[in-house]
Amino acid sequence: MTSGQAELIAADVVAVAASMGAVYLAVPKPLPETAGKPTSVLEFVHTLWWYPFVFYLVVYAAIATYKLSKSPEARWTDTCPESYAFLRTYIAAQIVAIPVELSLPGAWPKKLQMVAHHVVSVSGYAVGLLTPTCHFFGTAAGLSEISTIFLEGLLLSKHVALENFFAARAPWFLVVNGAGLWLSFILFRLVLFPAIVAVFFHDLFFYPELTWRKTGSVKYWIPPMLAFLFVLSAVWFQKIHKGFMTKVLSALRPADKKLE
Repeated sequence: MTSGQAELIAADVVAVAASMGAVYLAVPKPLPETAGKPTSVLEFVHTLWWYPFVFYLVVYAAIATYKLSKSPEARWTDTCPESYAFLRTYIAAQIVAIPVELSLPGAWPKKLQMVAHHVVSVSGYAVGLLTPTCHFFGTAAGLSEISTIFLEGLLLSKHVALENFFAARAPWFLVVNGAGLWLSFILFRLVLFPAIVAVFFHDLFFYPELTWRKTGSVKYWIPPMLAFLFVLSAVWFQKIHKGFMTKVLSALRPADKKLE
């Protein structure tokens, strides 16, 4: 990683922290209580900030992935302004997110899973900036953030501070994000991560002169990082699938009773 890239990441960290701080100041306090207990303002702010930011990440990831996907050599050795922008801003956002995640209420096993996800992703992307190769695999993995769009939308629509607003003004928002989270988790995590690994080994075996022998240490990170993210996503999907199926079955029961 050049000193210039490190300075840009530092600037991005400051920008992320400052913008999140601005959201914190703008949020009315105190928030409504949940089950008779005070609601975490920081948790709400984190969700509120991430929702628009994740669109920014996905756009850069999609553009960079398209630009770098043209050939095996491009996938392994090329970079573009969008790939640098995606990697830097993702790293900056996760650096800020780690202490936030640790300070939020909730079970420690779940929090440690999230922190492990952030650390592994940041480490892999940082190596990609250090040895500017294999950006395609990083930005392609970044397309998994499409599922985060629906996750953050679901969290917002169910939050005690906004649930009445969405129930009255946009009741469809909860349904769309619930279904979107289930489907996007399958496509952009459970299918995407193995697909990226398949492309990696395809290029490695058929074009070694253009790929493996032209790249640095980042190539060693890609398969284990994607395998870890796949396993973690599979664990998370069990809860998502159970919740989605429960909602689907409960929606079908009234229709079943009418048929009886």
